[in-house]
Amino acid sequence: MSEIYTVGVSYHNAPLALREILAVSAEGVAEKLRHLSRRCHLPEAAILSTCNRTEIYCLSDTPEEVVAWLSEATHNHTADISEYIYHLKAEDAVRHLFRVASGLDSQLIGEPEITGQVKQFAQLARQAGFSGTIINRLMEHALATAKAVRSQTDIGKHSLSYPALVVQAAKGIFPDVRDLAVLFVGAGDMALAGVPIFSDNGVRRVAIAGRSHEKTEKVAQRVGAEALAISCLPEVLAEFDVVVSATASQVPIIGKGTVESALSRRHHKPMLFADLAVPRDLESEIQQLPDVFVYHLDQFGKMAEQNSEKRRTAAKRGNAIVEEHTEQFCRWLREHGNRGQVRGFRDSAMHIQAEETKAALARLTAGVAPEQVVEQFAHRLTGRLLHPLTQCARQSKNCTLHHFAEGHRPITFENDQINAPVNTKKIN
Repeated sequence: MSEIYTVGVSYHNAPLALREILAVSAEGVAEKLRHLSRRCHLPEAAILSTCNRTEIYCLSDTPEEVVAWLSEATHNHTADISEYIYHLKAEDAVRHLFRVASGLDSQLIGEPEITGQVKQFAQLARQAGFSGTIINRLMEHALATAKAVRSQTDIGKHSLSYPALVVQAAKGIFPDVRDLAVLFVGAGDMALAGVPIFSDNGVRRVAIAGRSHEKTEKVAQRVGAEALAISCLPEVLAEFDVVVSATASQVPIIGKGTVESALSRRHHKPMLFADLAVPRDLESEIQQLPDVFVYHLDQFGKMAEQNSEKRRTAAKRGNAIVEEHTEQFCRWLREHGNRGQVRGFRDSAMHIQAEETKAALARLTAGVAPEQVVEQFAHRLTGRLLHPLTQCARQSKNCTLHHFAEGHRPITFENDQINAPVNTKKIN
């Protein structure tokens, strides 16, 4: 039977350049899932792609095909990446997702954005029709686990978000953050979370530049910021000291020439760029310019390595909650599988009963003695019901009957006890 698998890469060992190549935008999820399911014959699948990871959650009995599919995505860009790809099975895969959704596996322990990202990608898989009973339940349980970790620990109180790290970096560059003008490029979760943090630090101006005028206006009003069009960047960039960029663009949206022009108009007053996007929003050449400070995700990750003792304590409690929820989900999964096996067993038994009843009636019609017909019926029915079970029991104490009856789900033995109850109702 298919198992739950996690296959992916993450910041733990995959460099940012590789994560950029494997990143999947929200708009591209349906097409990627279509290709993945067709290539690897997956009954259910979902993709989670964030700045820190790209992971596939699926039901499969051939995870090596999923690994191969993920590897193929980089063939035109880099050498073999198999050393960076991990795959986790069953309980380990479940536990991993629950830790991810709870912010326990993030570069910034406890960062809140990941829970919303898990929810978003779960919805995308469901809407595209590639997640069914198991993966849907897995994602729902992951979100419930994240909620429990947030409500039952102090991890949210002690988390260090990316915007907070940008403020920390700015304090090391500029004499007084209260004199700064800050621009968020992208009207998404980063702007929603980041603008209040900068406002609390007393910066003199905060603006948001986005593609959609309506969405940008809505977000800006919500957090008390100016709303700008992203197309105006070349004209307004010189007005800002700190630029935090976190869009879903697949190509850089801030070029070297634009930044050079802004520096010239600023008379080379320093600028801080925080590129929090994957793929990156800034052209790589920008970091070579004088008077420019560029920070990427991995650099912020290193800044966040100095976790407080309170946050580590909260994470320990969070991991304990994850273990509890992992056990609950795996128990449900076993019960769900057993129910399917019971249905398969009963369907198979009823099918055999119908065939033997039809054969017995035919023999009666042909004039065979009723006593002989009944004796043959009982013998054949018992033999057909018990044959696959005895064969399996001889081979192994813990086995799966894949062919109890063609087209039906398997029956398992554990400790010499069959999981599916045999229908012992007498046939009159």
